[in-house]
Amino acid sequence: MKYLKIVFAFTLLCTNWCQSQDQQENDFTLLDNIAVNNVVYGVNLKSSSTQFTLQICDNTNCYTTRDYVIDIAPKLLVNDVLQVIKTNMDSALVIASVSQTDKDQIAELKTKIQAAETKKAEAQRTEVENLLKTIDEEKDQYSAELLLNSSTKIPYTVITYELKKEHKEDLESQRIKDIRNSLSETDGAVFNNVISTKNFSYLSNLAKKDYTTFSSDTEVKKFNDAKKLYNNLSLKQEQNRIDQYKCKHYNEIRKKGQGSLKIKNALVQFFNNKASSIYIEAEINDGGVTETLIFVNSDFSVPLRYFNNYNSSVTAFSKVVSNNGYRKEISVDYNDIFDYKADQFFNYSVANSQVHLSNEEDSKYGASAKVVQRRFLDFFTGVIYSDVMGFNTDNSNSLLNAQAKLLLPLNLRNIKKWSFGRQFITTANIALDNSFQNENRFIDIKDDEAFSNFDLLKKNNLYGKFALDVISHEAKGWFTYISLGYNAAFYRTGLRYTETQPNVEDTVTERQLLSVSHGPFLNFEIRPQSNFGADVTFSIEDLNYSDIPSISSRNFKGDIIQDVGKDHFIMPFNLINIEANFYWLVNPEKSKGGIYAKLGSYFNTDTNGVFPQIMVGYATNLTSFVNRFKPKKPETAKE
Repeated sequence: MKYLKIVFAFTLLCTNWCQSQDQQENDFTLLDNIAVNNVVYGVNLKSSSTQFTLQICDNTNCYTTRDYVIDIAPKLLVNDVLQVIKTNMDSALVIASVSQTDKDQIAELKTKIQAAETKKAEAQRTEVENLLKTIDEEKDQYSAELLLNSSTKIPYTVITYELKKEHKEDLESQRIKDIRNSLSETDGAVFNNVISTKNFSYLSNLAKKDYTTFSSDTEVKKFNDAKKLYNNLSLKQEQNRIDQYKCKHYNEIRKKGQGSLKIKNALVQFFNNKASSIYIEAEINDGGVTETLIFVNSDFSVPLRYFNNYNSSVTAFSKVVSNNGYRKEISVDYNDIFDYKADQFFNYSVANSQVHLSNEEDSKYGASAKVVQRRFLDFFTGVIYSDVMGFNTDNSNSLLNAQAKLLLPLNLRNIKKWSFGRQFITTANIALDNSFQNENRFIDIKDDEAFSNFDLLKKNNLYGKFALDVISHEAKGWFTYISLGYNAAFYRTGLRYTETQPNVEDTVTERQLLSVSHGPFLNFEIRPQSNFGADVTFSIEDLNYSDIPSISSRNFKGDIIQDVGKDHFIMPFNLINIEANFYWLVNPEKSKGGIYAKLGSYFNTDTNGVFPQIMVGYATNLTSFVNRFKPKKPETAKE
């Protein structure tokens, strides 16, 4: 028996070893056939994501190559495969005499290996994973081509400011009073004699010359002292008012520039279908003076249509100081700097990106570049989040929520810092798990009970909201848009209605109730160029039930539903909402996703009820909500 156990163990070990050997051999699959000097060889492949091994076969035997890394140079692969054939299969083979055609088909093995590895990886992924990968690796489409003007005669405007005549007279009168008040009584009397004519021009000319108006040396000295004081005060008063140029006391004088201006470099950053940041380096020669100007759109973002239309410009100050103490301002229209063109039609749907342009010969950037089109799914972001308040079993806050949000930039009209119809936002939210307590998942009442209109919001299990920014002001220095808009929403809320009857089993009816709300909002959209974004919104809404009129002979309005609201100011509303949404990119170099958080509360004006929300979750795509993106080298446009 002992010997039988030993034989059985040995047999089992041999069987496992033989199966292992067969399995290793079966790991190779046919990749392709190659021909070397008109002799056909089979090539089998065994691969992983990082390396691969080949098996070269003739009519009788197969020979295994060494292991190769997946990104081996094709030339090295060709030489090694030929060496395997020479060593094991055809000793008469002269590698140097192998035709280039035969070498090329061996080099193509690497491409086929990579394709086989990709196909194997796709087979191992689920359909959803393959779909997400396909979307992520979708080939870029281009909206248009952005070109930098290379002319040395770009039109520009020189802006200066001149004191208005009426204010100049007031200013001159004030100067005289300031001088008189600064003199002693004796000097003031002398000064009054000089200006008794009230002729400021006479006094001004007198102050510029060395007249000896008075007979005695003492009087001359006093007047000369007064003249010096006048000149000093005059200069000081002028400078104080020059520092406040563009004020109501100055006239703007615009003249066409007579010199030359050339654009050297430009950097444009796109965000939500606008050029949010534009940096332009130019060289100007005006009046025989050559200098470099830096134009930056520090006042407002520029809609793309202004790259083709004359209606928006950028200014920079010259370093040259004029005789009156202030600098000239140089203004250039964006349409004279850039051209935004497409082969067929204009597409202003632009992905968040940066474009570098240059007219300098030694620059690594060209004078034109393609602008990447925004992908369809870039408008959407999906969020999975939990309401921390849902852990309180006494309220109806949802423990787990799924949300889809779409932000569609419109930019219907833009007047410098003001935008009209800037963007449209829609939100759909599903409460996957409303609460720990079953009765908090829906409105649960009996036939002698009623519920508050506010419960339609607090216990909703699905809602959709639509918001349009009607008018917006860009506070670019604060990275903020201040928008006044209007929103509308619908809510779906579960109802369990129990009819109680004596000596009869209760009748329970369950259904979903629909309600709608609408009202204006004020939104502060904060988009610094970093990993962070935020929205702070204040809104008033009128929430109303909008479903079947009655149930079990009871009307919803006026009977089952109470506290429906009343008129306030110029419009009825029963909800006040304050909320702040925050977005953080977790790894901006690799992913568009990040943390989503929300702090907010609804207040019901009828019941003084409060519905607070503290939400934390993960968002799949924050492209539209954080002004930050992974830089990508733009494709240079063809000349």
